[in-house]
Amino acid sequence: MRLTASSWCAGPAAALALAPPPSATRQPGEPADAAHVRLAHAREALRAGNVRLALACFDEALHLRPDLPVAHLGRAMCLAQLGDEAEAAESLLDALQLPDAGGDVTLHLARIVAREGAHREAMDLLGEAFSLDKTLVEEAADDPAFGHLRDHPRFLQLVGRL
Repeated sequence: MRLTASSWCAGPAAALALAPPPSATRQPGEPADAAHVRLAHAREALRAGNVRLALACFDEALHLRPDLPVAHLGRAMCLAQLGDEAEAAESLLDALQLPDAGGDVTLHLARIVAREGAHREAMDLLGEAFSLDKTLVEEAADDPAFGHLRDHPRFLQLVGRL
């Protein structure tokens, strides 16, 4: 699943709508993975504007399959929307322990860290995210979460504008 700056700013419902449906990850006749069913319920809850229900669904998915980065990411997005960025960061840190977390998780953690004012740490995380996925550079360059870093020489170097 690929989440972009614009989908993050639009909220979790828009961002997680990009995730493939559970049926896309299984063969015909194969029973649905209960965790993926919970992810589908979370997407439905987000589309309906029920962030708390979505959070509960992500928590259930993680109880069943703690190895799903998308569930950690969805949980983090809900927590951030509910104003609990510290717990959101913890969920993203949990996702980073997984082998297939990818640059998107690191980018989202960089957003939280940047909003907290930890500029050096945010730029370290951006560097990690970009090393995992070069396509994130353009996305981050204009991301509102990094607005206060736009004139910093290291940020400009990271996004290729120096």
